[in-house]
Amino acid sequence: METNALKIADFVKTSKRIICVKENDSLQKAVTLMMTYNYSQLPVISKSAQSFDLYPKKDDVVGFISWKTIGQTLTLTPEINLVEQCMRDNFQKVKSSAKLVDVTELIFEHDFVFVQNEYNQIYNVFTKEAMGKIYYKKGRQYILLEQIERDIRTILARLDLKKAALNCKLNCDMDNLELTDLSFGDYDRLLANKDNWGELKLNIDRAIFLSKLSEIRIIRNKIMHFREHNLSEEEQKNLENMSSFFRNLLKSFKPKIIKKEERSSSV
Repeated sequence: METNALKIADFVKTSKRIICVKENDSLQKAVTLMMTYNYSQLPVISKSAQSFDLYPKKDDVVGFISWKTIGQTLTLTPEINLVEQCMRDNFQKVKSSAKLVDVTELIFEHDFVFVQNEYNQIYNVFTKEAMGKIYYKKGRQYILLEQIERDIRTILARLDLKKAALNCKLNCDMDNLELTDLSFGDYDRLLANKDNWGELKLNIDRAIFLSKLSEIRIIRNKIMHFREHNLSEEEQKNLENMSSFFRNLLKSFKPKIIKKEERSSSV
C-alpha cells in the first residue's frame, strides 16, 4: 500500500473559513470579496443555505463564480447584478486524500477544483496556479541539485582522479573511474581529503565549505529518496545559497590545463 504519495491535503490548508457567496448575493459583493482575498473564483451556495462557522454543508454548494464567468456573462448580458446570473454549475470536486498526480489533468482542464474533507464538505479551492507553483518549486530543487553536482565535478576535474580516489580510499573501480560514476558522498570524501584539497588550490575556508556540502548531501538524499514532501524554508534557502556560491566560485575558477606531453601520453 502506497503511503508516501503526494496528496492534495499536503498542500491545501484546512484551518481557515472558506469564503462563499449565495446565489442571490449581489455581483458587487462577489467582486469585492474576490478582490479583497485575491481569489479568481468563489464557491456559490444555495439561497436557502444556512450560515456556517467554517464550511457549508456538503449539498449547499451549487456552483461557482469566477472572473472568467463574469467576463463571459457581461459580454452577452451587460445588465447583470446578481451572482446567479454569472454562476456556473459544472464544478469539479476532489477528496483531500486524492493523489496530486491523479488530478493534475483535471485541474489544468477546469482551472481549479473544490477540495472536500472526510465529511464531503468543500473546505478550500485548489487552483491551476497553485499546482503550477508546486511543480515549479519541486522541479527547481532537482535543477539546483543537478547544477551543484555539475559544478562539483568541474572543480574535481582538476584532480588526477585515480590518485585522488586512492588518497581517500574510495571503494570504486580504479581502472574505469569517471567522475560521473561517483556518488555525492564520494564527492564529499574526495574534497574532505587534505591532499586532494591542497591540489585544488581553492582560496576558500575548507571547514565551512565541507560543512555546507554535507548539508546539501542531506538535502539531496531527502529529495532523491522522497523522504519528505516538502523541504523546510531553511533547507530550500541552503540549496539556493549553495547554488549561488558555486556560480560565484566558478566565475574565477580556472579549469585544469592539460600540458602537451600529458595529452600525447594519454592517447
